[in-house]
Amino acid sequence: MKFRGLFAVSVTLLLACAVSYAGTLFDEFKSDKLQDVWEIRKTAKAKYEIKDGTLILTTEGTEGTIYLWYKEAIPPGQPITMEARINPGTAKNVGDGMVGFLNRKEEPQNLNNNAMNGIKKGATYFWVDVSKQMMRIRGEKAGGNVNQVNHNNFGTDKFFVFKIEVTKAKFTMWLDKKEMQSSNRVDANYKERVFHTTPDGANDQHGPSTWTIDYVRLTGPTIPDLDFNAIGDPSGKATTTWGNIKASH
Repeated sequence: MKFRGLFAVSVTLLLACAVSYAGTLFDEFKSDKLQDVWEIRKTAKAKYEIKDGTLILTTEGTEGTIYLWYKEAIPPGQPITMEARINPGTAKNVGDGMVGFLNRKEEPQNLNNNAMNGIKKGATYFWVDVSKQMMRIRGEKAGGNVNQVNHNNFGTDKFFVFKIEVTKAKFTMWLDKKEMQSSNRVDANYKERVFHTTPDGANDQHGPSTWTIDYVRLTGPTIPDLDFNAIGDPSGKATTTWGNIKASH
């Protein structure tokens, strides 16, 4: 009986560990390289740089867009939490910046304003237009769920913390630790759930826009447990290899 009791306790502990384990990928962009867990896709009229511990994404004209993607899609049903501290820029920005989860990746030259509707449909992300001091918080209900927020601080060269937690059953969205909306998780909306951020999502509209990213934190069972900023020699301590970004400056 003692053996059976110990065995049952051991199995319970193992299952609890398996359920509760989640890796965390944290990047403050202090390296002069981007790790190959990230991917940047951009058109010619866009650029990025790492400066003073931030990643700066910039579009320079009406025909221009740039995306930072997490390289791997999040499998259906898997929990995932994203948190990003971002300065969406001043009121001079004229793009529709976004951060959160889209339902697939796409090449930037294909992302005209109409094509954007496909990868945004039913997805879960923050849409920010600082020139209008306006944000749309879109959640994954059938057809999408939009909660519009006007904010006097948008466009004033200020950082905001954007957070989305997706559990096995629901999603919740916060702006600067204030809950904005929550509802049921809907994996049927997604061809693949991918993390992204962009200062201007469309390649045929808007114009010059800059987003400055202070950090990104992704947490979930399918995320590698990596704190790039605490690693002196990443090649010896990380399971994910550091490397140059797939797209050049």
